[in-house]
Amino acid sequence: MLEVYFFLMILFIVYLLFEYFTLTKSLEKIPIRILVNGIRGKTTTVKILYNILKQSDYNVFAKTTGDQAVEFLSDGTIKTIRRKSPTSIIENVGILRKWSKKHPNAIVVESMALHPENQRMLAKKIIKPTHMIITNILHDHFETMGNDIQSISRTLQESFYSKAQKIIPENFSYFYKPDQNTLYYKSKSFGIDFPNIPSEVINKNWGLINAICVELSLDLEIAYKKFHEEWQKSNNNIRIKNKKLNFEFWNLFSVNDYDSSKIFIEHIVKKASNKYKLEIIFNTRFDRRFCGCNIRLLLQ
Repeated sequence: MLEVYFFLMILFIVYLLFEYFTLTKSLEKIPIRILVNGIRGKTTTVKILYNILKQSDYNVFAKTTGDQAVEFLSDGTIKTIRRKSPTSIIENVGILRKWSKKHPNAIVVESMALHPENQRMLAKKIIKPTHMIITNILHDHFETMGNDIQSISRTLQESFYSKAQKIIPENFSYFYKPDQNTLYYKSKSFGIDFPNIPSEVINKNWGLINAICVELSLDLEIAYKKFHEEWQKSNNNIRIKNKKLNFEFWNLFSVNDYDSSKIFIEHIVKKASNKYKLEIIFNTRFDRRFCGCNIRLLLQ
């Protein structure tokens, strides 16, 4: 019985090694591999980059893991990922192998890792990105990423693949010693107002999109158009008005960190003025149980 167990273990190890080397070989054939990491805005950033690359005639695939895991295929098809087991970064192995058979020249993947060891594994062993993006560093995921900005920054740095061009926000410079493959991006005025979204959020994301497009020599007119389209959808969906009942509802369920919540709440208060009575409802998940408490303290 022990011999059988040992034999099965050997077979399993051989299978894992075969999977790893096959994946590595497949990835080497994809010239642009973008891994999007950070705290907020990863899903939106992936969608924007996918649409820019697709409009630029790239054979591109993308994957987001926001509210629900989704694949964006090269023909424009959007496919929901149905999981039969708990969420794991290993699911990316099968997806990448499947994409590689379609001979893409670009992929964009949203990081689904939180723990430092998963950050390392996803970036350095699975994706091996040519370009690494950090959208921002904010107070969130305290239980897994650290209880302050410096700790969260160190956790995100675990995903820094040495061969990747890293495009990161300016405030990362306080916690990170840059190398020759590091590019800091700045907020950049988009020039169009989205009334339901703070301009600070828009301008930071446009600065990031602008930086990666310049790095990849992508058409900024296409980038401007696709950026506008994606944020316009968010602008339209975040605020629901009922003129008959003189009632407004702002859906901030995806704005679930302390810093972003503060920015959006201040924006809403400014918009509402004395027109409405403002009521804020918190729905704090187990893995974000500290966030709601911090926001309550902020508002007192």
